[in-house]
Amino acid sequence: MVLEEISWGQRIFEVESSEFFQEHSDQKEINFHNVMQQYLERNGYAVTKTRKLAAIVLLAYGVVLPILNIFAPLRSIFRKFRLVAPPPALILGFFVGALLAWYDRPTGREEEIGEFLFAMSFALLPPLWRLQQRHAADAPAIAS
Repeated sequence: MVLEEISWGQRIFEVESSEFFQEHSDQKEINFHNVMQQYLERNGYAVTKTRKLAAIVLLAYGVVLPILNIFAPLRSIFRKFRLVAPPPALILGFFVGALLAWYDRPTGREEEIGEFLFAMSFALLPPLWRLQQRHAADAPAIAS
């Protein structure tokens, strides 16, 4: 994830894009997905925009999965396959990030804000999972 969004560091440290990225990147920045997008489009491949694919996948992972995880039968299936759902506290970050990545209007920079929200949501996953595990361990057992 860090290597994918080198462009954030590029802006912070004021690093200029090389001629290659100026020519081949949609955003004229140092990142992989924009170069691949343009390469595939230039060579005649009809491709779904990377941002839209990311929005769908991250919406499913960060919003739909935590909601489904609320239901006990599905939670047991997730555990069986070792599928770990993000904590519900991150749903808003994933949801707004997906909207911004998908729509990217009116300024055209909304995708970048969406990517930032995704990165922040992923950065918060470990401490929130830890907090969630502690809370579950401290909760009193409910008699059936």
